[in-house]
Amino acid sequence: MRYMPLVFLLLLPVSLFAYTEPYTEYTENHFYITTGEIDFDLDVWEVGTVLLKYNDYSKWAFVGMQGVDKESEGLIAYFTDVRYSAQENLFYVTFDLNLIWPFGKKGSVIRFRPVQSFDDEGRLRSISLNPMLGNKMVHSAIMLFELRETPSGSSLRYESRIRLAPFLDFFFSLRSYKKNFEWYVFKMTRNLTEYLNGL
Repeated sequence: MRYMPLVFLLLLPVSLFAYTEPYTEYTENHFYITTGEIDFDLDVWEVGTVLLKYNDYSKWAFVGMQGVDKESEGLIAYFTDVRYSAQENLFYVTFDLNLIWPFGKKGSVIRFRPVQSFDDEGRLRSISLNPMLGNKMVHSAIMLFELRETPSGSSLRYESRIRLAPFLDFFFSLRSYKKNFEWYVFKMTRNLTEYLNGL
């Protein structure tokens, strides 16, 4: 229940959003699937415009994931930078792997390719972030955001699907996954809501 105080804060009248606590399950085919949803008092155009400004992700996406505060201290990875190349249509995410030698490493980079879809009126419907994998720790992964109109504004559903390398499954439990990877997903969506609230 580590997220409940945060959920309460985001339900205050001054806020423009509310969301459900993320949920993670481990499937029979060895995928960790995390899902959740955010409701905004903003229309689809407003939220979609921010999500499509890829060059601005450095302002909000990985804020608070550097391991310099209690919330992120001791996690498996610290995210230190994100850059978007319009020419390549790629995000370059820099992170430090916070593991004991010889597994720990500083300045690792993983690339993500965003793929977006739109409805018939030209409004953003979804964005998927597809990592260009080249490391031995993650077998496959995808992050999906689905945006839809609601009577009060809009709703953003998110889902991450990650399959770790087989040797890591032996050491990783659902509890440790939730502590690390679920928190990253939750924190990123929380950063988005706080960024939207500050515009």
